[in-house]
Amino acid sequence: MLKRSLLFSCFILLALFFTPGFVQAQTLPNCSVERVVPDSSGNMAFTIKGDKDFYVGNAQFVLHIGKSVFTLNDQDGPYLTFYIPVREFKAIPEGAQIFLKYGEAHSDEDEEILADACRRQMGHYRSLGLFSKDMIHR
Repeated sequence: MLKRSLLFSCFILLALFFTPGFVQAQTLPNCSVERVVPDSSGNMAFTIKGDKDFYVGNAQFVLHIGKSVFTLNDQDGPYLTFYIPVREFKAIPEGAQIFLKYGEAHSDEDEEILADACRRQMGHYRSLGLFSKDMIHR
């Protein structure tokens, strides 16, 4: 009887471990672009707001806008702010797709790969819409 109970407990633990919701504890919250403003150091501060605090762990947050890749410079609870050099910001084309990713920065991840990850509802990816210079608040 004890052996059967122990085997059943091990089975349950293994099943929980391999369940996607259990493994993806670092799922990104729902989020959107909060504001884009010039900062005092000559960069564009691109701020994203989540509906809850962003996870703090070993990986990094990565912002993809079109073919450009930016890494997190500031995190405060539900806010992530990426600092984009003005020259790079001006080079971003209108209508480029914006994605937030939790993981490693890879410049070879194109918009199709990221969009597919969002469609498949992978918890480490969020689509944030299309880029527009009209996002800038002065």
